[in-house]
Amino acid sequence: MDPALTAFGVETLGALVSNSDLTVLNTTMLVGGTLTLGLGGLSLRATRRERIARTLVERRLREREEADAARAIAEEKLRHLVDHDPLTGLYNRRAYERILGEHIARGERYGHEGAVLMLDLDEFKQVNDTLGHSAGDELIVRVGRALARRLRTTDTVARLGGDEFAILLPKGGREQAEIVAASLLETVRAERAARGRKGRARPVSASIGVAPLDGIASISAEQALIDADLAMYDAKEAGRDRYEVYGASTTGKAGIEHRLEWVERIRTALEEDGFTLHAQPVVDAASGKTSQLELLIRMLDPDGEPIAPASFLPVAERFGLIGEIDRWVVTRAIRLLSEQARQGRRPTVEVNLSGHTLGDPELADHIAGELSGSDVQACQLVFEVTETAAIGNIEAAQDFAERLAELGCRFALDDFGAGFGSFYYLKHLPFDFIKIDGEFVRTLTHDDTDRLVVSAVVELARGLGKRTVAEFVGDEQTAAALRELGVDYLQGFHVGRPAPVEAYLASLATPVAL
Repeated sequence: MDPALTAFGVETLGALVSNSDLTVLNTTMLVGGTLTLGLGGLSLRATRRERIARTLVERRLREREEADAARAIAEEKLRHLVDHDPLTGLYNRRAYERILGEHIARGERYGHEGAVLMLDLDEFKQVNDTLGHSAGDELIVRVGRALARRLRTTDTVARLGGDEFAILLPKGGREQAEIVAASLLETVRAERAARGRKGRARPVSASIGVAPLDGIASISAEQALIDADLAMYDAKEAGRDRYEVYGASTTGKAGIEHRLEWVERIRTALEEDGFTLHAQPVVDAASGKTSQLELLIRMLDPDGEPIAPASFLPVAERFGLIGEIDRWVVTRAIRLLSEQARQGRRPTVEVNLSGHTLGDPELADHIAGELSGSDVQACQLVFEVTETAAIGNIEAAQDFAERLAELGCRFALDDFGAGFGSFYYLKHLPFDFIKIDGEFVRTLTHDDTDRLVVSAVVELARGLGKRTVAEFVGDEQTAAALRELGVDYLQGFHVGRPAPVEAYLASLATPVAL
C-alpha cells in the first residue's frame, strides 16, 4: 500500500471520527490494512476508509491537473494576445514587424522578393461619427476577416491599429503585388458598412500603398513600411479607392520626396530644439480675466520664423513622430510652469495630445516623473484631446487619463459636437472641460440651430459637473450671446490671438483658479 495514501487515509479517518463526536483515547495503529482505534474496545477495519481516502486523493489529483490545464490555456491566451490584435484576431503591429524583419533579413542574404502593402479604409471616421464606434469596430472585424480569406496562407495580414492593415506578400514581384492590391480593393468594396438609420448600407472603400521588394539591393523593414505608407498616402491624395505603387509615377515621386523632406525637418527640429511655443488665452466669460493659456507648437524655419502646425503635424502623425512632438511640448510646458513658480506665479496651461499619444504609458511615466521633480502643481496642467483624435485603444487611453487625473491633472475635450465621438469620449474619459466646436460658435448670433446646440451643450456640461469653453469667438456680439447662454470661458481672436507664450506670461498675474 502507498505510504502516502495510507497516511492520508489515517488523517481522513481521524477527521471522520472527530466529526462523529468520538474521542480517540489511544494511539492509532495501522497494521496490514486493519486500522485499530483504542476507543472503548471498539475495533474498526479501515478498508472502507482507505477507499474514501483514495477517492479524495484521486479527486485532488484531478483538480490539480485541471488547474494546470486551465493555467496552460491562460498562458497560451496571453502569448496569443502578445502577437495578435484583440479585436480582429489578426497579427498586431509587433508581430507584423517581427515577421517582416525576418523576411527582410532573408532577402538581404538571398535576394529580395515579394511586396509590402499598406491598406487604409477611406473616410472611416464618418462611420464612427454617424453610426457609432460599435459599428466601426464591426466593420474593422469584417474587413479583417475578408482580407484573411482573400490572401494565401503564406501571406501575412495584420491590423496595425485603427483602420490600418498591413500585408506581406513573401513571393512574387510588382506585377503580382498589383494584382493582389486590385483584388483587395474589390474585397473591401464588397463588404459595405453597417446599415444606417434608413436601412441603406454605406459604401466602403480603401486606399492601398504597394512597396515591391524584388530588385532592391538592400532595404530595412522600417523603410519598407515607410515606402508602402507613402504610396498609400498618394492613393488617398489621388482620390481614394485605388492603389499606388511606391515611386511608380513622377507626380508620386514628387509627393513622396516632399513628405520625406518634412520628415527630415521634423526630426532635425526635435534633435536641435527647432520648435517654439505660442499661446492663446482662455478668459473667464464673466470677469474677462485670463484663466489659462492653450499652448500651441510652432516649428522655426531657417530664418527663425514660425511655421504653422498644419504644415508639419499631419506628416508627424503619419510617420510616427507625433509622440516625440507631444513629449517635447509636455516637457517644455512643465519646465515653463516651474520657471513661473519660482517667480511667484502659477498659471494654468492646456497641452494638446494626439490620439496616438493618449494611452502611451511611457508618456504617463514621463509626466509623473517631471512633476515629481518640480514644484509644479499637477492641476496647472490641462491635457486637451480633440474630438477628431483617432484614439486606437480606448482602454489604454482610460488608464492613461485616470492615472494623470489621480495626480491632479485635468482634461479638456476639444471640438465637442463635431461628431458622434464627442459623446463616446465624454462617457469613457475623465474630462473636466468641454470646448464647444467653433462651427457652432461662429454663426451663433444669427443661426437658431447653433444657438440651440450651444445651449444644449451648456446644460449637458452642467448636469455632468463640467465647465464649458466656447472657441472661435470673433466679436463682442458673439461673446455676449455666449455669456447669456451660460458658457463659462471664451477663446478666440476677439479675446486674444496666438502669440509667443513669453509675451502672455510677462503680463499674466496669478490666474483665476479653475
